[in-house]
Amino acid sequence: MGAKAASLLLFFTGVQKGMERHTIAALETAYNKAASGRASVRTGLRLGYALRHYDLHRAEELALAVLQEAESQGLTNQQGWAHRLLGLVATQQGDIHAANFHAKQAMEAFTQTNDSVGIGAVELLQALQQRRQGDQQNVLRLLKKNLKIFTAHHAVELSIESLVIIGGCHAFAGNFDKAEESFREALRLRGNGYTPLAEQLMLALLAESRGQTDEALEQLQQLYLQTIAKGMMVVAGRILHTIASIHSIRGNYPTALEQFHNCLAISQSNKLLPIIADAHQKISIIYKNLRDFASAMHHTERALECAKKLNNRYLESSILNGMGNIHYPLHELGTALDYYQQSLAIAEEIKAFDLISISLENIANILRDSGDIDGAIEYYERGLLSNRNLGDRLGEAHCKFNLGRLYNDIGKPAVAMPYLHEVLSVAEEASNTPLLADVHGELARSWETSGLPDCYREAYRHLRTFMEQREKITGQDRQIEIAKLQQRLAAQESLRQQEQLEHNQQKIEQELRHAEEKLMIAGVQLANKNQILSTLQEQLNQLLSNQEIPSNVAGNIKQLMVRFSLPQGQQDWIEFQEKLEVVHQGFLSRLSQQFPMLNPAELRVCALLRTQLSTKEIANLLNVSERAVEKLRYQSRKKIGLHASQNLSAFLASF
Repeated sequence: MGAKAASLLLFFTGVQKGMERHTIAALETAYNKAASGRASVRTGLRLGYALRHYDLHRAEELALAVLQEAESQGLTNQQGWAHRLLGLVATQQGDIHAANFHAKQAMEAFTQTNDSVGIGAVELLQALQQRRQGDQQNVLRLLKKNLKIFTAHHAVELSIESLVIIGGCHAFAGNFDKAEESFREALRLRGNGYTPLAEQLMLALLAESRGQTDEALEQLQQLYLQTIAKGMMVVAGRILHTIASIHSIRGNYPTALEQFHNCLAISQSNKLLPIIADAHQKISIIYKNLRDFASAMHHTERALECAKKLNNRYLESSILNGMGNIHYPLHELGTALDYYQQSLAIAEEIKAFDLISISLENIANILRDSGDIDGAIEYYERGLLSNRNLGDRLGEAHCKFNLGRLYNDIGKPAVAMPYLHEVLSVAEEASNTPLLADVHGELARSWETSGLPDCYREAYRHLRTFMEQREKITGQDRQIEIAKLQQRLAAQESLRQQEQLEHNQQKIEQELRHAEEKLMIAGVQLANKNQILSTLQEQLNQLLSNQEIPSNVAGNIKQLMVRFSLPQGQQDWIEFQEKLEVVHQGFLSRLSQQFPMLNPAELRVCALLRTQLSTKEIANLLNVSERAVEKLRYQSRKKIGLHASQNLSAFLASF
């Protein structure tokens, strides 16, 4: 399950009845009513710790306010808990420097007040960081020591957090029974206060660790829907990331891409930069597997931008390795080597042994392919030592295999054999079929060129085993390759359909903008026409008032005035309304249904405002005064129920 799963579990331990929405509302009410002082600070802290599962920014703002109040009241211990809350928020946001700063401030406050529980709570924050340095046993000892302190002081929440991280350590080491034991004990401590969501998450992640991915996906999907329903978007984003990761590992790339993009949407709205960065990195790996290297590099660059914003050196080192992995299959060895070396420099600076091991092996591979045998041997040996310090036996075995193969390549089978026999022992113990096949193949090479007694007999024995192992996995490989090819085709088809949808959407939007422009022009032309007719009628009225006009001329003038009177204006409006309904389908009917109190004159004004006509143009079109239009606008605003700060035209444009 590893560190990320353990972090997710730790993150979720607060999901309990005491942190449901209605309880948070009650805490907010209590906090708002509380007078300044110790009670206000305590209520604020409880509310802040609850809010971090729903809204990190509100939790951070509240923690800062509580910290300021605690400082003004001289409440040193409460300052420590406020700093710890800020450290938790910073950790979730990926701001390592801020997390370390607040952890240090919290430790100073708890040390000053001799609060052993508080000191242990800060050490919980530091435990996951220490795990990256490979010192698992020391972390476990520290956690178990603090667990005794928390138990003695009845600090149930902190006891649960300790048990969850302990379970994560066991799962990382492959001790799933011990991991489940720790998680079950956490559930027992919570008792009836622990929601089924938390237990479901723990069981889902254990199922994933044991390779039961179908069961894990089913449970995680249910959990995701429940967290969405509860409004726990921060937790939901992390769970969705886990779901997408499982689909990616299984080679279900279209679904993985869809889920990662959904995860990005949730994470971006909550500014969860670590999740955003990791999602971009995982998307990059998918595109690399699909051999879309341009898209892979694009998403890796986005991930690197996030890492630099966070000043997260660990994440930056990991992403630089990913960039090297994109250039390596393109045979751009110089560029790949540069990225691997940058990654190694950062990993050594922060003492991240897992990344050190990966970078060393990648650099060794580049040097081997470039013909620098001595350099490759040096880096493989350094990688071997790093994996040994990390306690990664399989990683150590891979380095030994690479050394054995390299010594075979340069004609030193006697040096290669000891390495390869050690790899064989690990591969058999782990039942790692691909590694077993590879090491038997290399041992066959070693024996064949060794010149030792029975060399050909031993070479034949290893070669036969190699063929048996390869035959065993050939069928599996064939099925996997077929499945991958199907996934690639599906992904390409999905991308093609997405591009077509985007193209169609752009075309529709362009046509709509063009239609809106034509509608507005038609409205302006109609308004101008009415203004001209109104002026013409005034002039004709003046002519009729002249007593000297012959009766036959006066009759012609009256017929002309009747021709351009109200019925013609009404017909113009009907034609304009028809055009409006074509461009903005159902606008008037929807508006009248939702706001039935609007009269026909007000509906006309709203429709004309929707086409972005000015008050003067509307007045000309309706053959009324501008003041009358302003009155109709006011009445419309009032009946629709807009606030003073809301714009009527903007509301209608989005309706």
